[in-house]
Amino acid sequence: MCRMMQLEGVKPNLVSVASLLSACGDLVSLKHGKCLHAWAIRQNFDSEVVVETALIDMYAKCNDGNLSYKVFMKTSKKRTAPWNAVLSG
Repeated sequence: MCRMMQLEGVKPNLVSVASLLSACGDLVSLKHGKCLHAWAIRQNFDSEVVVETALIDMYAKCNDGNLSYKVFMKTSKKRTAPWNAVLSG
């Protein structure tokens, strides 16, 4: 989906990135989630709370607690949303 958006010249925003990460988690698509995570880093989206939370949740849903924890530990501020994602994952 992200690739299709790029081909059409549509640049995903924070909300669309978080939605795509959520879909990756729901589909247990770790490969696509990691690809999207790498893209989010290149776009400097990875430090935004909505994306941080979606990353934590996606990794937890994909059964990668280690990466979920690493993303959580890198969050600049331990806000309520990331904590909720960790606790529910």
